[in-house]
Amino acid sequence: MRSGLLNNSIQRTKVDFAHQMKALVDIHRPDAELIRVVLDNLNTHHPATLYENFSPEEAN
Repeated sequence: MRSGLLNNSIQRTKVDFAHQMKALVDIHRPDAELIRVVLDNLNTHHPATLYENFSPEEAN
């Protein structure tokens, strides 16, 4: 399944979310100065998830 630019996964884990955000920034919009992402209230959609999965330099 595809929705917009990113793949939907059956599971909704923090790791899945972190890697989808990384793909958005690194692959789909590498030249963007600002990316606004609208998220639901799922507990995996939190900035801390990025820091749990990537180095601080990459998560920032």
